[in-house]
Amino acid sequence: MNHERTIRTVTIEILRAGPPHNQLLSPLTPYLAVCGEAGATVVHVPWEHAHFLRRIEEMRYEKGTDDDTPRRLAVLEETGAEVAHLLGSIPALSGVLGGDHVDGEVLHLRLVLSASELSLIPYELSKVPSGLELPAENWLLLQANMPVCLTRHIRSVPYGGVAWDRKPRVLFVASDPEELPYEEHRDALVEAVGEWLHPGQEKKPKVRKIGGERRAYFYGDILTVMPDATIQDIQELCERHTYTHVHLLAHGGVDDMAERLAYGIGLNGEIVTGSRFASAITTSSDRRMERPAVLTLACCDSANVGSVISAGASFAHALHEAGVPMVVASQFPLSFEGSTTAVQRMYGERDGFLWGRNPLFMLQDLRRSLQITNEPHSHDWASVVVYEALPPYLAEQLTTYDHNQAARGLKAAEKLLKKVEDELSGGAYELIHDQLTAARGACTRARGELGESGPYAIEALALKGASYKKLAEVEFRLGVKPRLGTENQQLHMRRCHDALDSAYERYRNAVSGFMNPETGSQMKAQLHYVCVQMLALGTLLGKEEIADGYWEVARLSARAHARLPSDEERAWALGTLLELNLLGVADPELGPHDTPALYKPKAIEHARALVDLFPKRGEFPVFSTFRQLRRYTHWWGTAPFLAQLKQEGVERRWDTKDSWQQTVDVAKELQSILEPRLWKSQR
Repeated sequence: MNHERTIRTVTIEILRAGPPHNQLLSPLTPYLAVCGEAGATVVHVPWEHAHFLRRIEEMRYEKGTDDDTPRRLAVLEETGAEVAHLLGSIPALSGVLGGDHVDGEVLHLRLVLSASELSLIPYELSKVPSGLELPAENWLLLQANMPVCLTRHIRSVPYGGVAWDRKPRVLFVASDPEELPYEEHRDALVEAVGEWLHPGQEKKPKVRKIGGERRAYFYGDILTVMPDATIQDIQELCERHTYTHVHLLAHGGVDDMAERLAYGIGLNGEIVTGSRFASAITTSSDRRMERPAVLTLACCDSANVGSVISAGASFAHALHEAGVPMVVASQFPLSFEGSTTAVQRMYGERDGFLWGRNPLFMLQDLRRSLQITNEPHSHDWASVVVYEALPPYLAEQLTTYDHNQAARGLKAAEKLLKKVEDELSGGAYELIHDQLTAARGACTRARGELGESGPYAIEALALKGASYKKLAEVEFRLGVKPRLGTENQQLHMRRCHDALDSAYERYRNAVSGFMNPETGSQMKAQLHYVCVQMLALGTLLGKEEIADGYWEVARLSARAHARLPSDEERAWALGTLLELNLLGVADPELGPHDTPALYKPKAIEHARALVDLFPKRGEFPVFSTFRQLRRYTHWWGTAPFLAQLKQEGVERRWDTKDSWQQTVDVAKELQSILEPRLWKSQR
């Protein structure tokens, strides 16, 4: 998705006097329409209520139109033209649609309705209003001259009620899995979350019993699948876990307990209303209410209002009114093919809900996808109704969300590298080679998802550098396996060197980014961390530019962070100070002292301070520092690796000294200080 696409939101509110219910559609009823900042104008609908209901029934395939495509299309055309006439009678809206359009801009029409009878109208079916330069025979939401996304909004729903940058967790609830396309939706969702799953999780989800004998399937911590769930099961799951997205596949149905015609959804043999479902997915935590940010409904009539005589609303309307910021529903019956296309588009694409793109872009494109996939066999594209209350600061939250999702994806891809590493002791080389090729490709794709600009650019460079370093370590371990043969060993050793060079470049660029005043504010990344990583790899690979004062820059940054109140921040700073002094043993010219012996006591002092900070075993900052020290003793200080660098012509100042062996010896001593704070599995 193009990051330069923009959204221009125009709000349209249509009002009338009196309560929201107990009013029928009539051309005699005056409505007040307000568009944007323009003055109000009086508009009238062109239908009598009974005539309009018959028209809606024909679009529900209930009058033989499912077997009479020309008739159905004629009904759609006629209704679309009438809705266009209604919208075109709002002068300010015609001005918006007929005004100048910026390339790459999507016009977001936010429709605010308070009267129940107005919610019956399928605004999403509108043709282009007449009198504009756009062709009037085109559907407003499908034409490509001026991309338009239409949503509905309830005035009482706050715009900032839910955070959009939370770690995503999807709940898929399916009713009647034998009758509905359950497997297609499940497979689409599993594929959509695949890049965040660890190896094997897509095929072997954890199974837990919910509500007695029914089972829920957990794909990592990102997707829960609950077939044939009851409303009580849904409540139990939402109390145990905080779900950010809920996808519901179920039959729509008439609520027989309601006084007038009202629609709900069928769950395990009963019709559940929107307000009841909203209560099930809403929980309290830390004195605040938790609810999903997105609810997608693959249910017929989930946006159908039913009767306007008594108080009440559609299933989707009730969920939005309960505070769910975005509800995607259908106002007509939804085809199986259309529902599957929708779930793939909403969750499986790079601009879908699982990435940090404005969802309005995806929803605007979704209609065209439905039209291309299913039309003329259905009008699913017109069935889609979107209720939303997107906050004005959404872009900032989505930037954080997108970066975190990319980082999680890279972490999952690196698990594939770890799997290769774990299998190095056995298994055929051909199998390991294929696994490494797949892991290398997954990491390359994941690194590509990390942004190169914005407030997380430097953090992204640091993550890329760490990823290349992990790849280099696996390549090295393959390169020292005699059973691979000399030719394959040399290949992996060269790849190890190349990956370390790539890691160094990312860390160097990250340091340069911190030094560049045009970079702007940065989130998460710390100067001392990227600087010491650059120094470590630069010392190893003989990069001359690391002598230009970077050691002192890293030390000052780390000392400042070592004074922060957070134990974790202090721990990472101590790890940097420890490694800076270890590098001073290797190359004293990096720092202020002339001899290696002056650096060793400082390194030991910082190691002991790190241990004192965490009296319990297994803390990640201690383990991470220990793992970095092992790279000196088990990788960078080994004869095969040093011989490979020498063979490739790498020259370093410390090559003529005994300082590198001293560095390895000090690294061993530092490991012995940290080791008592680790579990056996971490050593």
